[in-house]
Amino acid sequence: MVPVFPAVSPDARDELLGTLADLPEDRAVDKITDTITRLLADVLQTDPAGLDPSLNVTDLGLDSLLGVQFLTQARELFDIRLGPADLATGRTLSHFARLIHQRLDLGTGA
Repeated sequence: MVPVFPAVSPDARDELLGTLADLPEDRAVDKITDTITRLLADVLQTDPAGLDPSLNVTDLGLDSLLGVQFLTQARELFDIRLGPADLATGRTLSHFARLIHQRLDLGTGA
């Protein structure tokens, strides 16, 4: 399986962040949820359609080792600070997406 997010270029990150900044909050969170669901599917080497973002990430198959890989890729993709405690607190991809949206602070961009 070819990784969906093999490396994040600055241009791709800027494009994603620009798109998110232009969306209303609920749609931006939906876009983040979709993006991190695909990211997690890549880490788990599974089909993103089979991942329910409302389920606990451990129920989706995420363990501590894969969690570190997922967090590293999410940090690179969104260029924000994320740690293992953030994922443990979030528990679901939907909650984690809201946390990412808050950390992006899209409303105060230049």
